[in-house]
Amino acid sequence: MKKIKAPKFKVLVLVGAGHANIQVLKKLTMKNYEGLQIITINNGYTSLYSGMTPGLIENYYVLEDASINLAKLCKNAGSVFINDEVIKLDEKKNIIYLKNHPPIKYNLLSLNIGCQSKINDLEISKEAEIIKVKPISNLVNKINSIEKLILKEKVISCSIIGGGIGGIEIALALQSRYQNSIKLNLFADQNNIEKNINSRTYKKLIALLSYKNINFVNSRIKNIKESHVEDEEGKKFPTRISIISTGAMSLPWIINSGLSLDESGFINVNSFLQSESHKNIFATGDIASLNYQIRAKSGVMAVRQGEKLKENLFRFLLNKDPIHFKPQSSWLCLIGTGGKNALLNWGQFTIHGKLIWQLKELIDRKFVEKFSFENPMNNLKDIIKLPLSDKIINQINLKMRCEGCGSKLSKGDLSDYLHNTNSLNAEVLSDAATIHITSNKFTQSIDHIKYFAEMNPYNFGRIAYLHSQNDILSAGSEVNSFSVSLGLPYNENEAQKYFLEYFMQGINSESEIDKSIFASGHTYTSEEPGITINMNGIKILDTFKNQAVEGDLIYLTKPLGIGFLMAAFNHNSINLTARVYEKIINNMLISNKSAFAIAKKYNAKPLTDISGFGLGSHLIDICKSSNLSASLKLNREIVIDGCLEDLKLYKSSAYEDNKNNAISEIEILDDNNKEIHNISKILFDPQTSGPLLISLNQDLKQKFEIEFEKIYDFKPILIGYFQKKEKFSISIS
Repeated sequence: MKKIKAPKFKVLVLVGAGHANIQVLKKLTMKNYEGLQIITINNGYTSLYSGMTPGLIENYYVLEDASINLAKLCKNAGSVFINDEVIKLDEKKNIIYLKNHPPIKYNLLSLNIGCQSKINDLEISKEAEIIKVKPISNLVNKINSIEKLILKEKVISCSIIGGGIGGIEIALALQSRYQNSIKLNLFADQNNIEKNINSRTYKKLIALLSYKNINFVNSRIKNIKESHVEDEEGKKFPTRISIISTGAMSLPWIINSGLSLDESGFINVNSFLQSESHKNIFATGDIASLNYQIRAKSGVMAVRQGEKLKENLFRFLLNKDPIHFKPQSSWLCLIGTGGKNALLNWGQFTIHGKLIWQLKELIDRKFVEKFSFENPMNNLKDIIKLPLSDKIINQINLKMRCEGCGSKLSKGDLSDYLHNTNSLNAEVLSDAATIHITSNKFTQSIDHIKYFAEMNPYNFGRIAYLHSQNDILSAGSEVNSFSVSLGLPYNENEAQKYFLEYFMQGINSESEIDKSIFASGHTYTSEEPGITINMNGIKILDTFKNQAVEGDLIYLTKPLGIGFLMAAFNHNSINLTARVYEKIINNMLISNKSAFAIAKKYNAKPLTDISGFGLGSHLIDICKSSNLSASLKLNREIVIDGCLEDLKLYKSSAYEDNKNNAISEIEILDDNNKEIHNISKILFDPQTSGPLLISLNQDLKQKFEIEFEKIYDFKPILIGYFQKKEKFSISIS
């Protein structure tokens, strides 16, 4: 009898991918805490390393150099990744509320969320163009607004409010990048002079500002207007854009929580980095306030705290004594000064030049590289077992676990969920629902997709619905109702409810758009979680695979590549950046519902959707049924983000079967063209929530494309046309 492993029964939530929490994730790439469900929440798919921000602003680094791919890090760590932001914390009920996702209940919470720029002492007009330095990702994402202004106006004035190290580094980086195209004023309040560096370093920085024609003004700014800034004495300084680097301010949802806070609204933590008031909440980085020693907020401090956080979180779960964090009284400070130069400050020691920049670059790149991966993921992790309750021990020790009805989710958990939904079964908990159908033409389809491990389960629920919706749309129908069977992980308590709620609320978010009815459902536990949807539709168009017409154009409603790109992701491909992964997820989350409506308007035919058998197999079926052939002209637009390099290197597990079943019907006209041979592999790539294949009369090409682009912000992908029957079903040029 196969021994049942311990279910996940504790939930650790990491909020924010700051310099401390990413070290926790790094540890989890080497350690498997059996019984632990890990969830990481961050606003954005990357974690930006603050030390490389000046080089990024200066355009010395590209974004991938200075950031950590969170999706890949979480995948290797065994953590679900959710791209969202927290809006509320209920520390009494252990629940966090998100902006775009359902709430999550946790057992242990780690907050490494940074802070926001302090603006409560400033009056900012609505017309003023501003950039807040904190969070640092906001600064990096908005640098292009300076670029746009310079392209438009040739020369602009820019005010940097705040003369600390951060403000000085930004000023020097901007001057190095834009030179004579930007006029910089840096405003510093001498009563709040930088305390983290010695006087020699500070004087050197002021001299560098002067040398580079950056106007350093000893003044406190009170008002920011559209065309100028104004200090407390009423003096005005022309400006086109203002960068606010005035220090740190806490976040509203932290201030509104019941946590113990200092007078500025930051979380009071003890020497173990635990909240003073709630021992199951840890806080590090800018949002934390040490209750025993005053230290400046900095990236260096967050990195040092991460070294202890990654131990104390798991000591807490293992009921072990935590270890103390002892902050340094001083540390090595490396300040970018532009033009591949940097300034070193260590105690009373100061040195400046290109060698210091090389040292800084070496340290910065080494830190980021710690979180990169070159080899495929594996399960060779050290296993550490969390302490088990008697209930879970008894379940594990059972000689036989029922795999029939006994594998269902508990009735209590299911009832709790249904009573918070609009399900027809919420009150009566019946096994079936009666659906009233007004049409005599009814379409039905069933689809199952296996859960992509560590994917955001809310997104997976949406993807599962859209994947099933494709079958209904390609049959010329609109979704009317559906039933769901959820294969949930063999988890307990909050970890179980989390998957149930996220799967179902993802499904429901898409069904609300369709106005479709959730008729009935079933749940079971499985070592291979997944979602099965039985979907019903009302027939709108009489479309079949045998309706292709000679001369009609062949369109795809979105690009292909899910199969090989997810394989590349699982193998830690260096080409698969956070930006590409985000595009993969967003591609699967694009509904074909609007494309179906546009096709209907222009008498186009949605002949099929592209799913697990790949484009080649589906198109061959259409050609054979219609007694035609298809002439295709393939280019990189057919592949998500044009990822042709990974198309050479990776393939889905279904690729070979798809190729073997279709290759005899495909001809490549230019057999010596290596690029065409590479791109043609996309014909055999299996798709999840893929595109529709639409056939359109050539005369309607322009109107169809214009309307499609208005809705989707990208053009439908024209891949070829239907022609008279040839020897091969598909010819590629």
